[in-house]
Amino acid sequence: MASINGFEIEKWKDIEGYEGLYQVSSMGRVRSLTRICKWSGKSERLLNGRILSCPIGSTGYPHVTLFKKSSRKIFSVHRLVAVAFICNPENKPMVNHKNSIRSDARVENLEWVNNSENQFHAFNIGLKRPSRPMLGKTGENNKKSKPVLQFSLDGKFIKRYAGASEAMRQTGIRVSYISRCAIGERKTGLGFIWKYE
Repeated sequence: MASINGFEIEKWKDIEGYEGLYQVSSMGRVRSLTRICKWSGKSERLLNGRILSCPIGSTGYPHVTLFKKSSRKIFSVHRLVAVAFICNPENKPMVNHKNSIRSDARVENLEWVNNSENQFHAFNIGLKRPSRPMLGKTGENNKKSKPVLQFSLDGKFIKRYAGASEAMRQTGIRVSYISRCAIGERKTGLGFIWKYE
């Protein structure tokens, strides 16, 4: 996020579906916009914009209530921030807090994830404990993990990893590409040859 003299610049964007009514900021705040509303059917009244209260819900996440016409809806603030500021080309359904602090809805603390990525993050930081002893353990910590070797397309050895999950964490290449190549279902896995040791 951009900053001036070490202070982050707060950016505001319209909330999808509530354009002209509400905005959400990169710092995780929500505001209403100044607008003219009809009262009692005929008379008009100026409503001044203001920063809205975002109380912490029972799940530990801040939420906000938005009004449109005669209906109201409650939203999680972190999800509003993610929708407004973070691209989601893979259409991932969940928003993860990188630092695991649920009340921290700043854009730099959020990322789109799928369910397995969300679970993996929870195991890694100790929020969840596996019901099975090997679940969540990867590489050398998992007895069932098979070491995997990475080669260039011309067959030159690059590196040995304790398992496909460790290779994914270090290279960014999905486990499915690595393992399918290693068992012979694919010739390559995103520009590399992979083999189980």
